[in-house]
Amino acid sequence: MKTIIQKLYKKKNLQISEMYKIISYIGKKKISNIEISSIITAIKIKGLTKEEILGTIKACLKMINKFHVLKKELYADIVGTGGDYNQGINISTSSALVASLLGFKIIKHCNESVTSISGSSNILEMFNINSKMSKKLSQKILEKFNICFLHAQKYNPVYKNVKKVRSQLKTRTFFNLTGPLLNPSQPKLSVIGVYSKKKMILLSNTIRSLNYKNVLVINSDHTDEATLHDITYVTQIRKKKAQSYILTPEDFGIKWKKKNILKKQSLNKNFLTLKKIFKGKGTTEQNEIIAINTALLLFIFGKKNLKKNTQNSLDIIKSGKIYKLIKKISKIGSLCKKQS
Repeated sequence: MKTIIQKLYKKKNLQISEMYKIISYIGKKKISNIEISSIITAIKIKGLTKEEILGTIKACLKMINKFHVLKKELYADIVGTGGDYNQGINISTSSALVASLLGFKIIKHCNESVTSISGSSNILEMFNINSKMSKKLSQKILEKFNICFLHAQKYNPVYKNVKKVRSQLKTRTFFNLTGPLLNPSQPKLSVIGVYSKKKMILLSNTIRSLNYKNVLVINSDHTDEATLHDITYVTQIRKKKAQSYILTPEDFGIKWKKKNILKKQSLNKNFLTLKKIFKGKGTTEQNEIIAINTALLLFIFGKKNLKKNTQNSLDIIKSGKIYKLIKKISKIGSLCKKQS
């Protein structure tokens, strides 16, 4: 292990087997937080490689507590790398809820905030939805509502063991990039937002080596989501073949908007904003940014008409059905908690 760490200090790239060993040590708690911190920092300075991502994924999947879907149906995830320091509302979580109401199975991979104010698990908790609920209950909710939420640290010992170090470092790390590829259900379909175009290329190349059926990797204006004010860069990977293109708001049937300079919002402020949107009382811009990202999620299921996808998503958002769904999921979770 010391030899591998010394290699990193010399800014040398690691082989898949070397990265696998490091991550295995982290998952088995055979390495100190100081060593974890130094490894994270060394990789950040050196730059991450495809082989190091693959080594991380291979080691994590060996230890991860897998989530099995009871019925053999097609399901997807929509997730961002985070790390774009955008303190806006939780787009991917919102889009996942909309898609589920449109009849698509979504298994949302969640985590707590590290580089942002409100991670997906944080905001769900504000709505009384526990992403750390039991596997059995998550399966039940998926069957009933087409959606469930899986907490990274509950299923993945590596992410649990690096939580403290990542929180203290308060910066982007390679765990931001590997997280979206480690959903415990291992979906064949996914929309993955990446905080930079450079990292988008790295992640797309990595995904070509993995067992996905249809993935969209997206970036727009240094954020990990499609936007209303700028071009969205897309790389689609289907059966290991990649195709890159750009999308504009007009491709979704939406008018271009001026860039909204976001101020840092507290978790509570984000919660109150989302609550209003979910009740069907959001602004046009708020509704539309969720709708275009949902449109991309529907696209990977084979619904290729982005304008129609966007309009169908807007109809759901404006109806207030999202809030009713959240209340139902929250109620089931609470009832089962009392009975257990």
